[in-house]
Amino acid sequence: MAHPDIKAVVFDIGGVLLDWDPRHLYRKLIADPDEMAAFLGGICTPRWHLAHDLGADTEQSCRELAAAHPTLAEEIMAWSHRSEEMIAGEIDEGVGVLAELRASGLKCLALSNMESDKFALRRSRYAFFRHFDGCVVSGIEGVAKPDQRIFEVLLSRYDLEPSATVFIDDTAANIAAARDLGLVAIHYSAGGELRRDLRRLGLPPGAAGSGLRSRRVTVVLCLPRSQQLIADLAVHVGAQPAAHLVEEPPAACAVVGRRGRLLVDVEPGHMLAEPGRLPAPVPAPRS
Repeated sequence: MAHPDIKAVVFDIGGVLLDWDPRHLYRKLIADPDEMAAFLGGICTPRWHLAHDLGADTEQSCRELAAAHPTLAEEIMAWSHRSEEMIAGEIDEGVGVLAELRASGLKCLALSNMESDKFALRRSRYAFFRHFDGCVVSGIEGVAKPDQRIFEVLLSRYDLEPSATVFIDDTAANIAAARDLGLVAIHYSAGGELRRDLRRLGLPPGAAGSGLRSRRVTVVLCLPRSQQLIADLAVHVGAQPAAHLVEEPPAACAVVGRRGRLLVDVEPGHMLAEPGRLPAPVPAPRS
């Protein structure tokens, strides 16, 4: 069902925009999967980490825990010293959707459970933060999702109407809290369904009811002989192709012909978001 009055979209960060998982780090430190699970379930537990999300100093917290478990001090201190190794990278789907929605003119905000110092580090490290009109971070506010008080901070600070605000999060408890306050909540999963869910709401503007036909067109890029271009072609589906929005690579085929032409099938209404930013060609495999 379309919601023509949606004015803002709020993103969780870990699990929606960044692939954050302590196991990404601790697989490097604890070889045995059962021992790693025991460590994360009994030593550096989610309950212990919640204190960091509420504003506790991570370094000091790790030192105190290491003192209580000296044989695991190195592994415990890694939580503070090697925290960014818990991030495997950006989640392309979520980051792409954020760019699309921001370029369409919608207000985009972040609501995240995160330590204040890690937020400052990641904001400087990841370019997608520039798309946000504002961020509410638990480690700064002293309250964390799913506590409704942090949602109320968000709504009040950015003058949001709950029924005109979409909230995207990967945790069921946070989704339930948002819905209780009247937000339009989308439970994110890695199944590639986020754009479908947004289009059901009529987002981005122009995506629903655009009247595009199924006929395909072909973009031909001339390449030097014996070279093959391997590229992620960012495209936008909608009625306003000038918006320069970003989506996942199309399912279209890409073939290098005899003359070194790259053929890319693109649906009508799509466009290359930044056609000048293509990776350098790499040698084609010899047949």
